[in-house]
Amino acid sequence: MKVLIAGGGVGGLVLAMMLHQRGIGCTVFEAAPEVKALGVGINTLPHGIAELDQLGLLPEMDRIAIRTRELRYLNHLGQTIWSDPRGTWAGHAMPQFSVHRGRLHGMLWDNARARLPEGTLRPGHRLAGFTQNARGVTATFENGATAKGDVLIGADGIHSALRKLLHPDDGGIRWQGVQMWRGALDFPQFETGDVMLIAGDETAKLVFYPIAPGETPGTRLTNWVIYARAGDPAHPPPRREDWSRVGKLPEVMKYAKRLKLPQLDVQAVIRASGDFYEYPMCDRDPLPWWTQGRVTLLGDAAHPMYPVGSNGASQAFLDARLLADLLASEKPAAALKAYEADRLPKTAAVVASNRQGGPERVVDLVAQRAPRGFKDLAKVASHEELAAIAGGYAAMAGFAIKRAAPPEGEVLVEVKETPAHGRVAWLTISREAKLNTLTPELMQRFIAAAEALGKDKALRAVVVTGAGEKSFVGGADINVMAGLKDGKQAKAFIKLVHGCCHAVRKLPVPVLGRLGGYTLGAGLELAAACDLRISAETAKFGMPEVRVGIPSVVEAALLPGLIGWGRTRRLLLLAETLDAATMESWGFLERVVPAAGLDAAIDEWLALIVAAGPEAIRNQKALIRTWEDLPLKEAVQAGIPAFAASWKTEEPTRMLGSFAHRPKRG
Repeated sequence: MKVLIAGGGVGGLVLAMMLHQRGIGCTVFEAAPEVKALGVGINTLPHGIAELDQLGLLPEMDRIAIRTRELRYLNHLGQTIWSDPRGTWAGHAMPQFSVHRGRLHGMLWDNARARLPEGTLRPGHRLAGFTQNARGVTATFENGATAKGDVLIGADGIHSALRKLLHPDDGGIRWQGVQMWRGALDFPQFETGDVMLIAGDETAKLVFYPIAPGETPGTRLTNWVIYARAGDPAHPPPRREDWSRVGKLPEVMKYAKRLKLPQLDVQAVIRASGDFYEYPMCDRDPLPWWTQGRVTLLGDAAHPMYPVGSNGASQAFLDARLLADLLASEKPAAALKAYEADRLPKTAAVVASNRQGGPERVVDLVAQRAPRGFKDLAKVASHEELAAIAGGYAAMAGFAIKRAAPPEGEVLVEVKETPAHGRVAWLTISREAKLNTLTPELMQRFIAAAEALGKDKALRAVVVTGAGEKSFVGGADINVMAGLKDGKQAKAFIKLVHGCCHAVRKLPVPVLGRLGGYTLGAGLELAAACDLRISAETAKFGMPEVRVGIPSVVEAALLPGLIGWGRTRRLLLLAETLDAATMESWGFLERVVPAAGLDAAIDEWLALIVAAGPEAIRNQKALIRTWEDLPLKEAVQAGIPAFAASWKTEEPTRMLGSFAHRPKRG
């Protein structure tokens, strides 16, 4: 196989080395006539560094970059809003690196040139067009050269020529009026020399971090960025030739003066930098597709994103690894199609989140509520609320610490302690190879685990899910049911299904169903037993029992209350398989999100639950369960003693008082 790569940036070079590692030939065509150390600082996250480590490049990264130890978010007065350990300090197997983009590119170019056959890297070749047929693809370049291969990959950046050829009607560069001023200088080491700061308010922000060893032991080559909404988003973005022009000191100082950080003289940093540069903060709308036959896109050509969240280069590395793996195992067109199916929705979710500020939204949130600073951060934003933003982004972008893989045939119980308010538990049904279908042994373990959690007085919420992303619970094990010999055995089996559902309904705290895939039969009944259901948009739902000669029973009786009698009849009598959008429109699902954003959505709702009064939440769930069993008149009356009983705890006095004396906004 021969792969043509248009673009010799970081994504194209990593792809070339990964293809070479797998025995696949390639040629890299770079538009620039020579490679220069352009750009300033970028960050590469642990999941991206893991891909570089597979190429043996970790020592090279340690040579040119800084292992980031901590990321700290501050308001414009230097007060800490949130801090995160990073990389190996956070428990990842790989570090996070802060690095000069030009040095990273130069290192990758040098390594690719040393490893790949002579002539593989060809500067001065800007893509002009391509043709393809059943046998291959031919690329043409502005210098008149042509090249033939099996596939063509566009890794030619945000201004991608191949993207324009594939999507001539693409909306182009998107700009919301945010301008960046970026510089780097040899600067005295800040604290331990491996800390990253993001500080500011809704008007302007500073990003400050070391990107390489300095000229002396006490200094670091340090990157800084000031960004602010300085233009009208209704106007077109600056011309491409103005994207890296030398910045003007008065323009950036107008925003730097807002940042009164006692730990760092921001204005002094900028004045000491010499020349610095001005860039618009731009991206492009996610594309409906990347691939046309033997041609596809990668990295910024496919999914350019705002430079928040430290994700651009890392996502390109993930693209490269998956594409190389697929090209090594599939036919060209099938490999490209599978690559797009996996990577397009994941990167689209990151692009969308970055447009909203990514994890830096913690700064905006606090600025909105406490524009003059704060004395007690907990009165402005709870720990869980901030964690949902920062942690939710990590989960969505793919670099959160993964939950332990549960053993096959077990029920994994994970209890996570949140510093401010208590405990959240995850119950994972693990039979991934069999779509998490339920056996008697698995159901007995689930019931025992749920009953044990019900005794935990500090518990705040429970998440029920299935192992892997293909299935929540694919129903009861069909082979076990086929082996039932008589009504007595059948009754014992179905009592276990009911026992699982009843154990969920009996839990005294809210239960969230995390529905990542097939939710069928007993799995749909288990989901119905949960208090709230969040589904991946790819999940499928059905009650297929009548197709195998049995009725839907036990907690299927909950369905009329959730979706109405007519839809219940349709679901049970027609045994259709329905998509998540339909089940949301019917009222069975409370929320549907892209699969890549499922954990972030769960974290967001957990944060809202945990931010409420723990006794109030328990009482509210108990009252809702009571309402289900009572006529309306009696249900209304049942709420009166429940309301009065709230004052047996200190929650109403404490929380109502806190609300009444909350900091004024604006």
